[in-house]
Amino acid sequence: MSQKNKAGDIVGVEYREKHTGILKTIKANLTVVADGCFSRFRKDLVAAPVSVWSNFVGLIMHNVPQLAVGHAEIVLGNSGPILIYQISSTCTRILIDVPEKLPLDMKEYLKTNTAPQLPDYMKKTIHGGIKTR
Repeated sequence: MSQKNKAGDIVGVEYREKHTGILKTIKANLTVVADGCFSRFRKDLVAAPVSVWSNFVGLIMHNVPQLAVGHAEIVLGNSGPILIYQISSTCTRILIDVPEKLPLDMKEYLKTNTAPQLPDYMKKTIHGGIKTR
């Protein structure tokens, strides 16, 4: 729950500690709440209807070649950023910003829109992974 001062400005939040159930308060000069499109806080903060401009789609791919092991790669794609990073020695997570509504055929979208924008050294592995999923 948000904490407000006399002017109605949000100056902090109250929360219940998960393991103890104790109610705690955190106050700050600046309070930022980021809870996504399914926010529990939005109704207390904003009267306007929710607008969803894009969605992140996540893939976990195996044995994807990396430009620099242990470093993330960002592709500034035509429709938004694509974030690529290893989560284990053999698994790579790829987060793709998909504008507006999610396509009905995600496999086709990934093949035709996302894969062509990826670095050449990844394309063969990504195409193979999309076909088998």
